[in-house]
Amino acid sequence: MLGQEQDAVREKAFNFAVRIVKLCQKLDEKTGTVHSFSENLFRTSTALGSNLDEVNGGQSRPDFLHTVSTSLKDAKEAHYWLRLLSGSETVDEPQLSSLTEEAGELVEMLSKSLENVRPDRQVSILPISHFPPTIAEFSHE
Repeated sequence: MLGQEQDAVREKAFNFAVRIVKLCQKLDEKTGTVHSFSENLFRTSTALGSNLDEVNGGQSRPDFLHTVSTSLKDAKEAHYWLRLLSGSETVDEPQLSSLTEEAGELVEMLSKSLENVRPDRQVSILPISHFPPTIAEFSHE
């Protein structure tokens, strides 16, 4: 990631984490499995942004690659937890859809950043549109 692109990804990750914190505050008021979902979503979403802030402190190319790769894993995990929350219909939060989309955008941005840094190795990801429909989409047919 270079200059403006790096700043844009870091800012997007920060804003995403802020929105997740607010969602998790609402989810924590609920009981049962939603609370477990909330803990995992909170952990991975906030780690995503903090890892990207750490990129500036990277001392070598391998440090940079490791940190961005870790952030990519966190973005994928956040995307998973959001899809699971939505698909399980355990909560009815209107922002789930936009947060899921935003997590997918972060996955794509980070994947492209890694591809730019490692042109010899293509990062293998499925576009978000290739994920199977959620259970909720099946139940509305």
